[in-house]
Amino acid sequence: MRRAEALLKEAKVDDKGIKDMNARSIEDIIKRGRCVCGTEINNENEAYRHLLKELEFLPPQSIGTIIRNFKEKNSYI
Repeated sequence: MRRAEALLKEAKVDDKGIKDMNARSIEDIIKRGRCVCGTEINNENEAYRHLLKELEFLPPQSIGTIIRNFKEKNSYI
């Protein structure tokens, strides 16, 4: 357990992902066709392309975001 804690503490993580956001949430926004800010989402606009890019930084695709979220929720690490 101590070894795992040490590895997590020293892990260099990519923090581009949105805290506590997951891929399913982004997929749901795309499916409904409208962002929470009111912007229309369709497969031809910049908002759509941006949301697809965000998926790369969210669990399950990004282990870095998963590690960061874990470290923040477990302050002993």
